[in-house]
Amino acid sequence: MVYDQANSQFGIASRINIDYGSTPPPAPTFIPPPEPTPTPPHPPTQAEIWIQLPTLIPSDIKCLLITDSDGNVQSILEDIYVDPNDYFKIPTYVAKQGFSYKFAFYSEPPNDGSSCSGNFLVETAYLMAVITNNPWLIGRNQYSVQDKSSSFRKGNQLVYACFV
Repeated sequence: MVYDQANSQFGIASRINIDYGSTPPPAPTFIPPPEPTPTPPHPPTQAEIWIQLPTLIPSDIKCLLITDSDGNVQSILEDIYVDPNDYFKIPTYVAKQGFSYKFAFYSEPPNDGSSCSGNFLVETAYLMAVITNNPWLIGRNQYSVQDKSSSFRKGNQLVYACFV
């Protein structure tokens, strides 16, 4: 049985004779916009510096003098920033990409921001900064020091003599 709305009539028809009207277009499928590719993080341009103190007698080292490849010099008091493995965690100073650094060790505290007092003990050659890891760990095995001092015992005292 079918109802013809145009003529307001009921009738009998086979299925193939029935006009069901036009088929509505399929509902649009929601396609979420592609997620933006995250911007890769910028490569580091600086890192903290931790340098393992030379084997002299780490407790005799009181000042670290850092010279960068541009000739800038900074002295740092070495007292409270040394861990049990003799790594000096250099505070408020970072290694920068593309720079090399020389480290000199002295027996007395800094005079000011760019020099140390006491005897000059040892220094490293210039080391190129490795900023891919933070901190930049400089172990004793990664540098050889240029020893310009000599030590000897005088009674119970260890005495350093500096050769310039």
